Amino acid sequence: VAHLQSKNRQLSRAYLATVHTVVQAIEARDSFSRGHTQRVTALARHIGVRMGLSEDELVTLEIGALLHDVGKISVPEAILGKPAKLAPGEMAQVRKHPDISVSILSRIPDLKGILKIIRHHHEHLDGKGYPGGLAGEQIPLGARILAVSDMLDALISDRPYREKITFMEAVEEIRKVSGTQLDPTVVEALEGIVERLSLDPSDLLVTAAVA
Repeated sequence: VAHLQSKNRQLSRAYLATVHTVVQAIEARDSFSRGHTQRVTALARHIGVRMGLSEDELVTLEIGALLHDVGKISVPEAILGKPAKLAPGEMAQVRKHPDISVSILSRIPDLKGILKIIRHHHEHLDGKGYPGGLAGEQIPLGARILAVSDMLDALISDRPYREKITFMEAVEEIRKVSGTQLDPTVVEALEGIVERLSLDPSDLLVTAAVA
């Protein structure tokens, strides 16, 4: 049994290393998003631990976080790097990326739970998100956690159309949309983590345990 468990861990590490490599290749197309996936994954795990997810649930969440933007490979670089607000047609292309991610990854066995996280991480609690217009607990918990993690890293990162803000300013922006766009229980978990920190809050974004 111990030997089999060791082999499973080795296979998991090899699988995750491959996932990291694919993600890095995709992010290389867009200098503004470089490192985004790893930071989002790290924060999602911290929140998941705070919310009491099991180890299996945490692994599912982390893999979902690592792969959540795979579909952006279909979005032209001119749109990803546009230094201005996107036109409606351009925004429509960007909003296709969750479904494209699922289309790409659906060929891989045993990703059912992960695909739900990926597809629905841009849904809003009030039903005004995309692509499914899901609301409340219709949205998988992993997707609700990923939504908070994704938004926080986006806010503290430079983008072609705006400058970054500080970590604590980003937390405040997240509080403003808690209950409408984001799940209050997930936001509360993030706040609880930040309150307990003795180090720079940005350390949350570089301490993923996925590997």
